[in-house]
Amino acid sequence: MNHPDKANENLYQDTKTQDILMPGAKPNTPDTYLCTTYPVLEEELYIYKFEALANAATAHHMLLYGCDGEPFSTDSIWNCPPMCKNGQPTIMFAWAKNAPPTVMPKGTAITGYQYNGTYHEIGKGNPQWPQAFYPVKEVIEVKPGDALAVRCTYNSSLMDHPVGVGSTGIDEMCNYYIMFYTDSFVADPSGECAFNELTQLTGKNFTIDVSVTLPPNPALEEAAIGSHNHAGMNHPADFEDTQILKILMLGASPRKPDSYLCTAYHAQDLESYIYKFEAVADANRAHHMLLYGCESEAYYQ
Repeated sequence: MNHPDKANENLYQDTKTQDILMPGAKPNTPDTYLCTTYPVLEEELYIYKFEALANAATAHHMLLYGCDGEPFSTDSIWNCPPMCKNGQPTIMFAWAKNAPPTVMPKGTAITGYQYNGTYHEIGKGNPQWPQAFYPVKEVIEVKPGDALAVRCTYNSSLMDHPVGVGSTGIDEMCNYYIMFYTDSFVADPSGECAFNELTQLTGKNFTIDVSVTLPPNPALEEAAIGSHNHAGMNHPADFEDTQILKILMLGASPRKPDSYLCTAYHAQDLESYIYKFEAVADANRAHHMLLYGCESEAYYQ
């Protein structure tokens, strides 16, 4: 049973049909799920129509998945799930019970090209410099589907023991913070990644050359130690009716090395905007400081 659907099809030119077939596929038992794989092209393509070449007499339903990396198997046909070798599969199309073809609405399409292997460097820093927010050289728009990646390079060749990644003084720490702006109606614009969530984009595919170190900067290196203040990211103020809010930790004294101490401050219910951050501290007393926002009450009161 075929249901031709010509709606919106005349909106597209230079189109071509790609058949994804499973020759020889035959279930051995009821409720068998079989998968095959098809490598997408490395050119920029968009999908505007899906059509299942099947009928309800031979298949109960069919699902089309997209994998960020490699498929689970290299066989022409395998029992599934799983569908993807790494990462979570994304459902792109579903069909059942002789459903007609699906044509995307006017002005829309689904991207059908794979990662093209290009990177755009946002910034590069030296851990021996003041750990501040530095402005990017140009405005960068992060679009849906873009991936943000960071690499930290260490030289522990002079150490006589293995050096791991962690939050203590004997570890190496790799934290990368990006301050960005988005539409005010976005419910939760913040996010964090504590582990590698895109393994297929890192490793051998992460091609930015990080072996070239930044040139020496005695002024920044000297400012990173002792009781010096560093301006960091600073732009001419264009605000009126401003006020300074100090968040202090009076009497805070760590009892042991690598102690993490917190305090809480109740934000005002009035609509306020922050345009400047300045840490009232120096590297002789604090290794680093983080300012968090909580949607509800603080952990301890």
